[in-house]
Amino acid sequence: MLEIVPPVSLPKGPVPEMSPVFGLRFPEDGPRPTLTVYVRDHRVHVGAQSLDLARSPHMLRLFRGFCGAGERGLTAAHILYFAYGLSEEMGSSERMVGSKRSCSVKLISRARIAAETHLTGALLGRIAWFPYDVRSKSWRLAMLRPS
Repeated sequence: MLEIVPPVSLPKGPVPEMSPVFGLRFPEDGPRPTLTVYVRDHRVHVGAQSLDLARSPHMLRLFRGFCGAGERGLTAAHILYFAYGLSEEMGSSERMVGSKRSCSVKLISRARIAAETHLTGALLGRIAWFPYDVRSKSWRLAMLRPS
């Protein structure tokens, strides 16, 4: 199973608008993270590759929220907060929250497609992006695909 572990070290250079850094570790690779995932400015960095999300601010905030959540994942309410800045406690109308809930599922699907399409390679091909956990009713950033 893929684990999300604290980073070994932060990337060098200035870090404006940077999310927390997490390492993706495959069990056979030992205790050190194999890939790091973080959001810096308008790019999602996974290992040596990056995905430019300058034209997708909601998706960028979604990735930033998942990096901050770590292995806990995000529930639908968390995704509403991170991607759209909405919460049911803020007094948003029930209709708007319901509408944004369906938009958030579409957003996760689009983020999954973007990650699988643009972040490629031997290790990245083994990762399932944004899997849904039925028991906890939440999405995780990534997990190892079954062989």
